[in-house]
Amino acid sequence: MYYLSPTYVSTIENSLSAFTFAMAAALGRVEQVKINEKYGIAKVLGTLICIGGATIITLYKGPPLFNWTLGCMYSVGDCLAWSGWLVLQVPMLKQYPARLSFTTLVCFFGLVQVLCIAAFIETDMERWKIHSEGELFTILYIGVVTTGIAFSLQAWCINRGGPLFVAVFQPLQTVLVAIMAFIFFGDKLYSGGYVL
Repeated sequence: MYYLSPTYVSTIENSLSAFTFAMAAALGRVEQVKINEKYGIAKVLGTLICIGGATIITLYKGPPLFNWTLGCMYSVGDCLAWSGWLVLQVPMLKQYPARLSFTTLVCFFGLVQVLCIAAFIETDMERWKIHSEGELFTILYIGVVTTGIAFSLQAWCINRGGPLFVAVFQPLQTVLVAIMAFIFFGDKLYSGGYVL
């Protein structure tokens, strides 16, 4: 987010479904790809179109080259990690089908991991304090909505439809982020976003 705008980050994250499809297909048991059928060809073409569209929107207008490159590399790394997480949830949910307990354990161990990393990186205790109601609201929103509720719904969807089903809704994030960034942060909407 430091190197790119929220709209650009969410645009790059549209490749999440492509990475998830590739990882799930590589595992074979999670996602079957039948190239000789229309459905299989549609999946492969959809993956290519998804990556191509995200690339066009991103390259059409962007910040200075160094920051853009670094920001894109971080975002692609995020997509790879998130795709791996979506795919790995399939066998985990088969072994441990209690989705709410699963979400609680994921959140707990994620919290422990983040606190350990933050303790080494951020040593200024003043930065650990909550300074405004806006910061408190942000923390609660991230904890309750984007982590607790979203992870629970995501686990339910993966259990019912597989990791690719969850990942294909990622492009909706771009539209919502662009609208919210425009409304709340005054981000400009560029014509490159309307190409596709």
